[in-house]
Amino acid sequence: MIRFIEELNHDKLNEVINFAEADCLGVRTLGPLLAYGTKYDFLKLWLQENSNGKVTAVITKFYGAVTAVADANADTSEIDEFLDVIGYTGLALNYKDGDRYVMKLEKGYDCCALFNNTCNLIVNSNFRDFYDIITECHDDYSSDNYDEWLVDISHRVRHETASTFMLETDGKPVSTVAVLSVTPNCVFISAVSTLPEERGKHYAHSLIKAVCEHYGDRTIYLFCVEGKVPFYEKVGFINSGKIFIR
Repeated sequence: MIRFIEELNHDKLNEVINFAEADCLGVRTLGPLLAYGTKYDFLKLWLQENSNGKVTAVITKFYGAVTAVADANADTSEIDEFLDVIGYTGLALNYKDGDRYVMKLEKGYDCCALFNNTCNLIVNSNFRDFYDIITECHDDYSSDNYDEWLVDISHRVRHETASTFMLETDGKPVSTVAVLSVTPNCVFISAVSTLPEERGKHYAHSLIKAVCEHYGDRTIYLFCVEGKVPFYEKVGFINSGKIFIR
């Protein structure tokens, strides 16, 4: 049975966290949920539970984007029918294969970020420069949406459920990594970007190492396309299969 969760008590929240942390998509889903809770209209939460009240799937709708994280005991047919009812502008499912790869860096991986004297690491600051880099490098970001993005990321940073890492060299911002979800045992990263004219200088590699060093007590996840798998494997990530995102 799928039921709408209007308010999460402490015990149920911990149950959701423990369930979601077992899956990369679940870790990503926890980012906005931990930052905003269930009190805002733009974030809705449903849980699928079995006859014993045990959670078998977590479903969220963040603005129009829907995510469904199911375990092996979930009734995925019920989930699919439910998703058709609530509608979505974007969809992410962990129980169907897609063309995005799940990359995993194990907790405790030996990371050491090395920067030369011209490099400067900037954490949770200079958001305008950060956004300008990711809009230049990723088609799914638009310069027109900066204000909305800033409201969201600054809220998450204040609640310590996200962070931004940016690298400057000779005073010029060149590379970014966004940590979009920070949970008790995991983090999910995205927006790994380097300006086109600055690529091939290992900036992104070093920046990911800095994130790894900062969150060394947590498992790190990300999604990528097939062509980026070798790059992340060189950093130390393990290819953990595919996921459905559209």
